Amino acid sequence: MKVRLNTGVLQLLSVMGIVGFTFFLSEALKPNNQQQTSEGPTLNRNQAPVVSVDYFSSENYQPVIEVNGEIVARTKIDVTAQVTGRVASISDAFRPGGEFRKGNVLFTLDSQDFTIRLEQAKADEAIANSNYILQKSKADIAESDWRKVYPNTEPPALAILEPQMIAAKANLDKAIAARKAAELALERTTILAPFDGKVLSTNIGVGQLVGINQSVGMVYSSDSVEIESPITAENIATMADKDQYSVSLYPIHNPSQRLALGRLVGFGAQIDPKSRMGMAYIKPTSTDKLAIGTFLKAVIIKTDSLEAVRIPSKLVSMSSVWVVSQNKLNKVSLSVLGYDGQDVLVAPFDQHGGIALTKPANAFVGQTVRVQNENEVSNAY
Repeated sequence: MKVRLNTGVLQLLSVMGIVGFTFFLSEALKPNNQQQTSEGPTLNRNQAPVVSVDYFSSENYQPVIEVNGEIVARTKIDVTAQVTGRVASISDAFRPGGEFRKGNVLFTLDSQDFTIRLEQAKADEAIANSNYILQKSKADIAESDWRKVYPNTEPPALAILEPQMIAAKANLDKAIAARKAAELALERTTILAPFDGKVLSTNIGVGQLVGINQSVGMVYSSDSVEIESPITAENIATMADKDQYSVSLYPIHNPSQRLALGRLVGFGAQIDPKSRMGMAYIKPTSTDKLAIGTFLKAVIIKTDSLEAVRIPSKLVSMSSVWVVSQNKLNKVSLSVLGYDGQDVLVAPFDQHGGIALTKPANAFVGQTVRVQNENEVSNAY
């Protein structure tokens, strides 16, 4: 009985030994994954992703932006008469394309009726003035007689003909106003240009009866001519100081023939949410060769050159680039100066160990990387 008990204990101990050896062996064969960071397992240098880098040198850069635009006039008005009458004469300048100065005669209406009305108004004014003088004389005599009889008593209004004086003065004022209205109507038979400008269209002929506010043509102000040019939001962002830019205007079909110079006067108040385009407004120095509605090319040039670094646009994302610093990836923000084809021009910046030309698919700041051909690339940082 005693021997049988010892044999069972020995069997139990053998089983426990086998299980313990098996567990120890399985733990010994597991890979070492205890050393991890919050960003993933710690890699030795040979296991890190490979990136290629390059340095980009500075250059003198004069921003040039080419845009297409349309010539428009901010001030366009209908030519109308303020009185009714028949057209007596038309200026040679009042025709499509005609040019005029402020105060030039555009056309006239027959003034005979208006001249007669003015003569009548002047006659009515003379009668009213005569009646007023007569009533004033009567009133003065009445007041004098009253004071002789009643020296210590103020005369009543009826006794000194005050109501008659008020009526006579009102009639005189009315006649003066009628005369001024007749003078104004006669003056308005001559239609003058309200500003320096050009004629867009006309619909008028000698002998034509023109009514009040009837449009007989359309003109525009030369001072209001400007070019509206769609421009990208990125370019607008680089042109904060518009006074530092000059503009040359060219026909689209012949970009070697300059039509006029211009200056950048401002940008639109909004960016189109779909096209991401805004509007630039350019004021030409001369409008002689510019027809409203014409499309042309505007070349916008910054007057001063800048020191800039030219970087392929494919390396730039959200105004920043990836750089390598001490074998780790980092992001550097850029100050964008302009765009030139497939390149982005930025202000000089610290490129650290080089700008990453390639990067891992899921790159993150602080990621350990290995630089390709690093024997040829200085990694001083």
